[in-house]
Amino acid sequence: MGRVAVDLYAEQIGSALADAQTFRKYLGGCAGNIAVGVARLGLRSAMLSCVGQDEMGVFVTQTLKNEGVVTDLLRATPDHLTGLVLLGVDPPEHFPLMFYRQNCADMQLQPDDCDEQFFRQSKALLVTGTGFSTSAMRATSHHALDLAKTTHTAVVLDIDYRPVLWGLTTLGDGERRYQLADEVSHQYQQILPKCDLIVGTEEEILIAGGDDVLSQALDNIHRLVSAPIVVKSGAKGCRIYLKGQREPLTAEPFQVTVLNVLGAGDGFMSGFLFGWLKNASWETCMQYANACGAMVVSRHGCAPAMPNNEELEYFLQHSDARENILQGRSIARRHRRSILGSAADREMFVFVFDHREQFRSSCEVTDNNRAVVKAFRQQLFSGFQLALQQDPQSRLAMLVDPDYGRANIASHIDKRVTVGVPIEKAPSLPVRWLGDKPLYQEILQRPAPWFVKVLWEYHPKLDEQIQRQQLLRLKELAGVCDQLDRRLMVELVIPNEYTDLGSATSNAMSAVYQHAIYPFWWNIAGDLSATRWRALANILERNDPHSRMILSCREQSEVAAFGPLFTSAKASEKVSGFVIGWSIFWQAWQRLLRNEIELEEVPKVIAEDFLQCIRLWQEA
Repeated sequence: MGRVAVDLYAEQIGSALADAQTFRKYLGGCAGNIAVGVARLGLRSAMLSCVGQDEMGVFVTQTLKNEGVVTDLLRATPDHLTGLVLLGVDPPEHFPLMFYRQNCADMQLQPDDCDEQFFRQSKALLVTGTGFSTSAMRATSHHALDLAKTTHTAVVLDIDYRPVLWGLTTLGDGERRYQLADEVSHQYQQILPKCDLIVGTEEEILIAGGDDVLSQALDNIHRLVSAPIVVKSGAKGCRIYLKGQREPLTAEPFQVTVLNVLGAGDGFMSGFLFGWLKNASWETCMQYANACGAMVVSRHGCAPAMPNNEELEYFLQHSDARENILQGRSIARRHRRSILGSAADREMFVFVFDHREQFRSSCEVTDNNRAVVKAFRQQLFSGFQLALQQDPQSRLAMLVDPDYGRANIASHIDKRVTVGVPIEKAPSLPVRWLGDKPLYQEILQRPAPWFVKVLWEYHPKLDEQIQRQQLLRLKELAGVCDQLDRRLMVELVIPNEYTDLGSATSNAMSAVYQHAIYPFWWNIAGDLSATRWRALANILERNDPHSRMILSCREQSEVAAFGPLFTSAKASEKVSGFVIGWSIFWQAWQRLLRNEIELEEVPKVIAEDFLQCIRLWQEA
């Protein structure tokens, strides 16, 4: 319960905010970060807060849902904007930030927003100190604490003291973390008796305890409540003070290179709660907390930097290694799953009308104006939409020509549809990139949810220089996609002059992984046997278990003929759908050029054939 907003992080490291040129947009706010952090570790979390009925509110809500956070208690208000924070990164000690939170949405919670039945289903309620900084939110927050006690829901306090949010500093001084204030101490001390666990930095414990000597502040708190007090000490680790015990419990920190400390406390809290709510020992809780905090400080951003459970386990197993494990590929791949999701989540059926050269050449052969291509593609798009209406449950995707319909698709496509756009100039060997801008800029300007597709030719018998160029350019593309958090689909093509399709595909995929390139999807063509599909699946299992293959139906054929092809592919659990286009629309295109059908008839034909392919796949 508490702050959930938008963070705009400067991308220029070591720069003052005044000199920052570009920013990355992330979900932020103490409570929002922790909701994401515990969800990634495997706990069920929900967000009790408000966002504005604005585009940033949409972003916050969708991001929480994508992270698996329940948003039933997240209300949108039309009268207040979603909060915003500008943050700078100047390690190791300077991290400027500016809060744009004047009467913002997440401070508009009302007692009625606290659902008693939801509280009864919840093991714990986490509240943050900022929720007590205004009279209206203070009343709502105390109501939530009282309701938690009634419903036997444990209360966890993250002190989260920001002097600027209590009106104690100038509005631009968001970086200051400590300033003694009797009124703030008084307000915290009204909360403390209702808490079952208290977490804060040394400075936050001083303000909560109302004393500038830590031991006295701790005694003051324990006179009010018997709850354990967890003190965060940054690079020094943490301590737990239990009432009645003279010496605290301690845990050693993890030594890492610091990039950004701003999300460290939220990462720490996420790890601690992951252990505490599972009744782990205090030592384990501190180990989880210190590990999560260490991982977060090595990364850009707060919420996106939170580790998942697989990362946490890997870090704990390898943290004593000499290498800087957080800069290694192994943990980066595990973290990428939290950012991009997993291709294994569900099947995907991709409709393609990215056949640029074929359309151009057929217009030349038949002496047709290329304007007919645009008209036909519009009907393909209409056919796809018709299929989506008739089968709203399947995960449909589309792969489109970058020269056609970008604005139309962006404004008209259903949000459920996954969209991909090629990046290569076709045909090209070695592969060349579209556009006249640098590759990073070309991909940056595309909508973030769209995936990047590259048609990539390879065979171990190609000229060695060509092989090196292909692998280097694919690595360049994969690096840009990783930087921009974009999903990459590699359409692997074995040149026509080679007939060893199965072994060549295996060799090409292995070569890609040997160069530390990890596509989100592989687009694989060919009438491969079930045995060969399983062999390809083994390559994925060894190198990137979360990646998946998508069967590409590139040959012209009657739709009914795809059944055996689907059956062979589905022998492998690593094949999670198909890509089809040419096979189901080329005949209609040819008939249109010969004036055998009207343009308006095309959508119905396309929808019927696409849906028949989906049924064949599901029956295989």
